[in-house]
Amino acid sequence: MVQPDPSPDAEVLAPHRPHAVLRYTTLRAALFVLALVLLWLVRFRGVLLVAIALILSGLASFVLLARQRGEMSARLHAAQTRRQVRASVRAAREDEP
Repeated sequence: MVQPDPSPDAEVLAPHRPHAVLRYTTLRAALFVLALVLLWLVRFRGVLLVAIALILSGLASFVLLARQRGEMSARLHAAQTRRQVRASVRAAREDEP
């Protein structure tokens, strides 16, 4: 049985929720599609439809998806930290005689 790492860095290095990036990206796309459909029902067409849908979905995601964006950011930061630790360990191993 594997015991969890009790060190304080273990929480930073371990992701809290899997697929945070996929969840955030999917929700952003869903907001865009929702804005597109609503604007299409209001009879916007063409490039104006897409442009306004992009702006509205971007503003909505900034407000509505703050928690998911934070989770994604934490996940990406933890992955970057793990890569840096592994690179440091490899570099230290190369320097040993």
